[in-house]
Amino acid sequence: MSIAKKAVDIAADYIGEQEEPKGSNWGQFVKECLKLVGIQSAAPWCMAFVYRCYSEAAGKYAECPVVKTGGVMDCWAKTEEKKKQAITKANAHVIAGQLKPGDQIIMNFGKGRGHTGIVEKVVEMLIYTIEGNTNEGVQAGSKGDREGWKVCRRVRDVKSLHGVIRYEGEWTMVNGEGLMVNEVASPPTEARNDGLT
Repeated sequence: MSIAKKAVDIAADYIGEQEEPKGSNWGQFVKECLKLVGIQSAAPWCMAFVYRCYSEAAGKYAECPVVKTGGVMDCWAKTEEKKKQAITKANAHVIAGQLKPGDQIIMNFGKGRGHTGIVEKVVEMLIYTIEGNTNEGVQAGSKGDREGWKVCRRVRDVKSLHGVIRYEGEWTMVNGEGLMVNEVASPPTEARNDGLT
């Protein structure tokens, strides 16, 4: 079984784990997550949850592929370019078609604040995730709940995401021009013959 698949299974096993007391960003489970990324006090823990799931999936014989940090946007900044894909209005439908279980979603709320989770499955433009530090009962596509209190399944519209990180496999060729999704098309470099130079 792949590390990505194991990470999804581990995340699913943690559904229902929550802060103690609710709204505190603390409690035994949260404390264990935060400790893994070097944080010793109450703090937002969605990134630490993703790190924990992948760390446990990797086990003691493999290196955890996730950046060791408690900050979502710090993880995004420090992840190798070839592993991540920014999402725009223009490419959202293409990215949705490529998402796989185990991919990490990134949401950006500005000023260094973000939210994250692990993709469980994809249905058209909807991303079914497992996330820490969130809560249930919010409509698909919502940008809210970056400061919830437990591990829950969520549904996100791909257009609400800032980007996605893939820890196993590569982004594939998709657009008929042979470009990778995470490459930017360059304009043709052929000499112009219209008399304008």
